[in-house]
Amino acid sequence: MSEVARVDKAFETACRQVGQFLYHFSLLERELDNGIGKLLGIETGAVDIVTANIDFARKVNILFSAEDYKAEMPDKIRKKLLKETFKAIMCLNDKRKIVAHCPFSPGEQSGVVFRRAVASKRLHVKDEEWTDLQFQTAFAEADKTRANLGRIIAEMVPYTAAADFSDPRNSGYIAVVL
Repeated sequence: MSEVARVDKAFETACRQVGQFLYHFSLLERELDNGIGKLLGIETGAVDIVTANIDFARKVNILFSAEDYKAEMPDKIRKKLLKETFKAIMCLNDKRKIVAHCPFSPGEQSGVVFRRAVASKRLHVKDEEWTDLQFQTAFAEADKTRANLGRIIAEMVPYTAAADFSDPRNSGYIAVVL
């Protein structure tokens, strides 16, 4: 039977799960794009142009680096949230690489089997099966991470240098105004 003619229920379920994962991931990436726009003061239409030309990992680094530089000094709880959110985003991106770039087929009990090839010194091809529960967990992780990212973005405060050098970021340079 050709792949084109293959429309059995297990294959439809596998396609639905892959598509649903990519949907949740796209919402997370959209939130990341919005954060870059807000933090760097880029208007809505222009942020789409800018972020469309930046790979995902660089977007994450831009947002978190700029947030660390521009925001008021974050407290301990905020630093923890930033670190956890950064880690969760990168973990979801690792999963996205599998879902988006590996061929797949239906697995056991509503799961999906991804055929993953890794070539570092030698070619390693292995099948990686994700269960329905793993997909549901990944969807929940993406939603939670997006909510945390939204919270971080909502609480961003632009950095304004204090003239009295009370901010430790100002101690490394001197401004002379005539």
